[in-house]
Amino acid sequence: MRATFISGLSPDLIDDRDDLPNSTVPTLVIVGRHDVIRGPRWAWELHELIPDSRLIILENSGHTGPLEEPRRFADARPGIRPRIER
Repeated sequence: MRATFISGLSPDLIDDRDDLPNSTVPTLVIVGRHDVIRGPRWAWELHELIPDSRLIILENSGHTGPLEEPRRFADARPGIRPRIER
């Protein structure tokens, strides 16, 4: 199987990490502990690059934290509460 990016550009051409230290917006980085696609290593990098960011690691999640731990995901950011149906 071959992955394709929607933009058609190589991810190496789109790397905005150098701009992240200039961010002035509140930033919350949420990652699943068991995410093998973009896991904790990448989340820590974002967190360290973005001033005053918060990092939350969902301990029982992979790449789909909102589905695997919906309550914890919702509680991570007060004021932005997704509707959780039971």
